[in-house]
Amino acid sequence: MKTKVHVPQSPSALLSERERDKVFLEVHIQNLTPSPLWFERIRLEPVDGWDVVDTNTISAAAGSGSVKSLFSDSTALMHAQDMRQYIYILTPNTAPRTMVPVTPAPGTVIPLGRLDICWRSSMGEPGRLLTSVSFKHI
Repeated sequence: MKTKVHVPQSPSALLSERERDKVFLEVHIQNLTPSPLWFERIRLEPVDGWDVVDTNTISAAAGSGSVKSLFSDSTALMHAQDMRQYIYILTPNTAPRTMVPVTPAPGTVIPLGRLDICWRSSMGEPGRLLTSVSFKHI
């Protein structure tokens, strides 16, 4: 698993109060085992002060209002050497907004939340990865 943290840098995003405070978490997961894996859950649990939008979902049925992961049901299977990319958008929910955008310096560690990833191997053995709450801004 690899992660990258991105913050808006375009002039139009920096001028928008709504857009400049967003943080984008990019997660790459690769199956390095010789066997397929079935993912049961991939979720970002944000720390206090952040709201998260999981962009890895689709509407389950028109008009039903329910959503499901892009990688569920038959697409939950990840073959050996396959790689997936997940994107989460985080927005601060308690920080006071300022007129001057504050951009973290590259290498800054930002506490955003915890990734909770659960899977099963081809033989049914469970696996779980629970990350720390901090990610490094590139």
